[in-house]
Amino acid sequence: MLFLFIKPKRQLCEKYSLLFVPTVKGIGMENNMLYNTEINYIIELLKCSVTAEVPSDPPENIDWDQVFLIAKKHRICSTLYFGIQKLPKSHQQLIGHFDQYILAYKKTLVLDANRTFELENLRQDFDNNGIDYIFLKGSVTKHLYPDTAMRVMSDIDI
Repeated sequence: MLFLFIKPKRQLCEKYSLLFVPTVKGIGMENNMLYNTEINYIIELLKCSVTAEVPSDPPENIDWDQVFLIAKKHRICSTLYFGIQKLPKSHQQLIGHFDQYILAYKKTLVLDANRTFELENLRQDFDNNGIDYIFLKGSVTKHLYPDTAMRVMSDIDI
């Protein structure tokens, strides 16, 4: 889930740098801010993914490979794609993994359709057998996103 609260930028970076920076062998805790530029731009892209805002131009020194590694680790590639596709084509061409963001989005669409089908089957089976149930977490919150494919799920919590 994306949390963008009004906090001083420094606190936001300190809080989320630990969350978003992948564990890299040989990099100690003293280097948590190593990917500060990438993390801040990921946050901006995510914000633009779920709003009508258009992202600003990416920083010149951004490491798109690192952005992809962070996005992949946290399973936000398909969500990030929504923000990336709002960038001008000239910027999209600079993203080395652009095709992989598209692929992640397409895979998520297929998985989302399959899970929606299975969720409906479960709902019918429970109803037909008089079983009380409640769907939890991702299967419910995914409908709060502009596109349900933005919320990647690996299971259905009941």
